[in-house]
Amino acid sequence: MIKNLFRRRDRNHNREFYTTYGQAMLMWTRVETNLALWFQAITEMPDWEATFAVFFSARSFQGRADMLQAALAVAWDDDPELKSFAQEAIQKAASYNSARNQIAHGDLRFSEDQRFSIGHPAKYMAEGTVSHENLVAAATNFQELAIILWEAHAGVSTGGGGKPLSKCHARLRLLPNEAYSSEPSRKQRGRERQRLSDLRKTPKL
Repeated sequence: MIKNLFRRRDRNHNREFYTTYGQAMLMWTRVETNLALWFQAITEMPDWEATFAVFFSARSFQGRADMLQAALAVAWDDDPELKSFAQEAIQKAASYNSARNQIAHGDLRFSEDQRFSIGHPAKYMAEGTVSHENLVAAATNFQELAIILWEAHAGVSTGGGGKPLSKCHARLRLLPNEAYSSEPSRKQRGRERQRLSDLRKTPKL
């Protein structure tokens, strides 16, 4: 059993912080695993184990994102909606990656009011910049992105059982671009309103 290095009062006070930290990291793992599913769909590699090995041979998330983008560039030209969804999903994950790195590699700080936060490991005297509230938002956003990726993939795969791509795409567009945000930005909401308005104006064939 791993010895708890914190005092009992600190453990009790910050139990939620530990739990949310673990949830955030687990949800990010699911994001990357589900992106591997999309890599298999894009490349049409028949063997899942081979797909997994190739995808995770890139030693950083940026490397894996670059592989996805390169494969997507020559795929699905006959299905613009599917291609657009995949592009936006990769971009959303990329926008969250810096927060994931900050959470994973940051230094745990304990403030005077007995609250934990995460700060830059090289800036020992500075206050942590990732609060428990930030962690909750990140864990929630990572989880929602993982679910959207899974459900959209299941919806377009031969096995079925997922959700319609259009609904998954709408959810993706309104997922906050900032990992630590609990709601989409005003710019995101405005763009989505404009997109829906343009769709209503488009004549139906």
